[in-house]
Amino acid sequence: MPDQKDEWTKLQYAMKDSTVNWVGSNSPANLASRAIRYLMEDETDKYPTQSKTEATPISLAEQRTKTF
Repeated sequence: MPDQKDEWTKLQYAMKDSTVNWVGSNSPANLASRAIRYLMEDETDKYPTQSKTEATPISLAEQRTKTF
């Protein structure tokens, strides 16, 4: 764990060489808000389906990996 308590929250773990972010599939804004080097998805069959205004959670997350 890091020395600074504010670097270790429920949804973001800031470590010496990397940061781990946890994002729920029901939050399109969070899925599309940052670049992702390594993407891990779990239980994708339970993700919500595509809405009228947003793409599917899987495609939103995968688009974030194109930066790397």
